[in-house]
Amino acid sequence: MSLTRVQREVVQDLSEGFTAEQVASRRNRSIGTVRKHIEHAKERLNARNAAHLVKLALLQGLIHSVVFALVMASVFEFDPNYRRGFRYRYSVAGRRIVEDEV
Repeated sequence: MSLTRVQREVVQDLSEGFTAEQVASRRNRSIGTVRKHIEHAKERLNARNAAHLVKLALLQGLIHSVVFALVMASVFEFDPNYRRGFRYRYSVAGRRIVEDEV
């Protein structure tokens, strides 16, 4: 399931290290509203907590991270088994590359 635009923005801010209070201030919203966006996003992605929410959103391509992109670029650059026609998913928890046919 996908996230709304506002939920993606809030999760993107969380991925950049902002707390819920900082996101509220930054987005000119109340802390209660931001917490509701986080809770609804967690429900939609079946996330256990905010860190798991960020991980799932990154893996599903719902948000983007410069650090995540750099990790992926270094994996592709040094992976001798990289083949065209396949896409790679990076599993942060398992620290492994999972190969899927496109």
